[in-house]
This record gives sequence, structure tokens and C-alpha cells, in this order.
Amino acid sequence: MKKFLSLLIISLATLSYGVSQAKSNKVLAIVNGEVISQVDVNDRVTLALKLSGMKDTKQNRKTMNEQMLRSVINETLQLQTAKKYKITVSDAQIKLALKNYAAQYGASVETLKAQLKKQGVSINALQQQMKANVAWSILVREVFGGQLHVSDKEIASYLAHAKAQENSAQRHLAEIFIPFGRAQNEAKALAQARSIAQQAANGANFSALAKQFSSSPSAIHGGDIGWIRVGSMPAETEKMLSTIPTKKISHPIRSTKGYHLYYVKAKKAAGASYIRRISLHQLAAPLPQQPADEDLHFSFSRMEQLTNDVTSLKALKTLATENKDLKLGSMIDVGYSDLPLPLQQIIAKLKVNRPSKPIHSEDGMTVLFLSKDQKVHVKITKDDAYNALANKKLENIAKRAFGDIYKKAYIDIKTS
Repeated sequence: MKKFLSLLIISLATLSYGVSQAKSNKVLAIVNGEVISQVDVNDRVTLALKLSGMKDTKQNRKTMNEQMLRSVINETLQLQTAKKYKITVSDAQIKLALKNYAAQYGASVETLKAQLKKQGVSINALQQQMKANVAWSILVREVFGGQLHVSDKEIASYLAHAKAQENSAQRHLAEIFIPFGRAQNEAKALAQARSIAQQAANGANFSALAKQFSSSPSAIHGGDIGWIRVGSMPAETEKMLSTIPTKKISHPIRSTKGYHLYYVKAKKAAGASYIRRISLHQLAAPLPQQPADEDLHFSFSRMEQLTNDVTSLKALKTLATENKDLKLGSMIDVGYSDLPLPLQQIIAKLKVNRPSKPIHSEDGMTVLFLSKDQKVHVKITKDDAYNALANKKLENIAKRAFGDIYKKAYIDIKTS
């Protein structure tokens, strides 16, 4: 995916607090002899704040510090275990992981790096996170994957269940799970869940929040847990979700292990076995780094005049070819409900084969163009069923394996 509408999707707040925090480099934890410092955690907190769009305040940092420390501890254990099994992660694998990560925000790696650098955030923290994710994925697949078996009976049951789902109302959900473990940590977990819910309600990117803060296996997918049949979740959860409109977030819901936040991405009525798929394109004209009002006015008028009569993707591509300074980026055949909420809100105002008004974004003065907007019938194949079941089983195997690794590790968390 090419560079695409990054400013409108990634909300990067003004850096206001992190500089003074970075001066402290005390030891926060020791994991099997490896030190985790305050700077290590500060880098991750700052990264999470910038990617999610949360405000960089002292209170938000305090709330997130413990969660980020736990994340860095877990990733350190994953990298140590991968090293034990002689699993290495190449630069090419990290680059691919970064590319896929950036694409989920509709940006290129170069755009993401530039925006983080502008906010005083190093890409190294994200690269380390990606390295741990890749190493753990390889480890799970190569070392623990031998335990995986999906039977024909399980596949048949999955397909039958999916068929039954077509006749039931469904919600497309994403989740964030904040565990509390011991009873004395419950208040902290609830406070963090409430803070995340508030930031999401204020416009922070839910997918980014899930990637950074959720302890659920779904975090790697931005919290996405797919289409869930109405009535299939616990009673308290169903009661809460029944009051949540599309594109809204639930209040924290308590379970025996922690607090859950749910984001309702989309809803389907009973019998509606289709999903909405779109193809979206962006034509961008470059702007100076700090454009003056006359620069913005000129560029707006130019892009409006150039694209006003465009009524096909072919014409848009011709325009990009004839004007060498214009950059064309595309998102082809993607699920509408899988897109970040800010982008969905923009698409809702677009008509197929008609350009948008020019928009000032990080990429310059941009015009959006919707070339496809279709409802596609969903048909689940045996391969789909196998992949879904295999991935779920691998997640469970990985969870149990990591639990054993954690129990055997020497982890010394320093108290302040």
C-alpha cells in the first residue's frame, strides 16, 4: 500500500511532556539478567501516545507506564526465548513488519518515520517491538506448531456455525483487554481502561490503542475479533453492547481476569451475509514544510480545478501521469469496517467516481477518489475455516507456552 492520507488517520499530538521524562534512566526491572530502564519504557509510552493520538500529559504517562513496562518485559522474554532456540530476525523481516504496520494506518514506512521524527520520537522503539513480534511468531510456528491439529470434524462444525450465523444479527467488534491479575491491581486496571476509553471517545485511534495496550492475542490485529453473533457473549457484555451504536466504544466491562473495552465497527441484520468493500485513491500535490496561506490557497485552487471533471480512475491516473509532481496512492478492495474511523467518516461523504474537495494533509494538498463501493456476499470456504481454527489454536498454544516461560523467568521489578 502506498503512502495514504497519513495525517487524517494517524493523530499525532504536540509533544509536551516527554522530553523531561527521558532524562531519568533508572532501572525499572531485570528480566533474566537483562535490564529494562526508564528510558526504554518512556520510549514506548511516547510511541504509544503518538500513534494512538492520546494527549501527552503527565497523568496519561503515569497511567500507561505500568502497562508499557509489562509489555517491554513480555517482549524481552519473547526475544530471549527466540535466541534460546537460535531463531533470528533479519532486517528484511523487520522492514516488512514495519511496512505492514504502517499500512494499517494508511501510511508508508517513510511517512510514519517522518511524522514520528517530527514529534521527537525515534523509530527504534517500534522496530524493537516489531522484532519481538516477528521472533515470537516464528517461534510459535516452528517450535510449537507441531502441536497443531485441525480435524475434518472441527472444520465441518465451524462451517455449520458460520452458516447459522448468517441467520442471526451480528456485530463486527474490536477489543482492548486490560488484565488486573492480583486484586490490589484492579483499581489501576480500571483507571487505565477508563482512560483509554475516554481517549478513544475523543478521537484516538482504537486500533493503535489496542496494539499498544491490549493484553489480548487480538492486539496484533488492532483488537479485531471479527463478526460476533448477537447473544453469544456473556450476559453483562451483551447488555452493554446492545446500547452501543456503530463506531462507538463501550464502558469498561469487568471479567474475572480484567477489564474489556469493545468498539462496535459495524452491524449486520439477520440474514445479511455481505460485507462492504471499497477501492479508494489519493492524489496529492506537495506543499512546503510550513506552507503560507497563499501556498494553501494556490494549491487548493489548482487541485480543485485539475480534478473537478474527473469521473473515472483512468482519468485520475492520466492526471497523475501528466503532472509529474502529483503522487497517486491507492487502497484496493479493502473492507470498509476494517478502516480507521476517521477515514470511514471521510468516505461516507464520497460518491463513486467523483473527487472530494482538496484536503490539507501531511502528504500535501490531497484529493480522494472512490472507484469502488460494493456489498459483497460472504462465502466461507474450507480453507477459511481451517485457517481460522489453526490461528485460534496457535494463539492458545502460544498463550500457554508464554505462561510457562513467564513462570520460570527471573523477573525483578523495582519499586520506586
